[in-house]
Amino acid sequence: MVFILSLLLAGPKAEKPEVHFQADNCSYGRAMAEAVCTGRVRVRRGDVQLRCKNLTVRFDEEGKLYELICLGAVQFRRGDAEEASGDRAHYTRDQAKVVLEGKAKLRRGHARLAGDRVIFMLDDDQVRVEGQARGRWAPERP
Repeated sequence: MVFILSLLLAGPKAEKPEVHFQADNCSYGRAMAEAVCTGRVRVRRGDVQLRCKNLTVRFDEEGKLYELICLGAVQFRRGDAEEASGDRAHYTRDQAKVVLEGKAKLRRGHARLAGDRVIFMLDDDQVRVEGQARGRWAPERP
């Protein structure tokens, strides 16, 4: 069974893009403080897409989504230029960022980077690789 839920992310200063998520199964308690989703998980926020095996969604006191935790074979994509992977991804609404950890790798244009963490600032064109960062630049071949 596919469960789709869309929630509006309302940041403290400006309206943020909606977050949509989809999975084979999702469950949550009566208080709707947390949802747990499994199987073919897909998350989208604007041009950002996340795929993983397990997703935990946390809501604040007003019922607004404030945090996502993706686990297992995480694939991140922003537009056509950036792709990344890792074992875990953590999204926070208020900071508008995604942190990939665990064998974190990034492909951005001709650059290939890896480190302990790859951090994407979603509202800016900014990416940081932290913790034993290493990489290479490979120009296109004719």
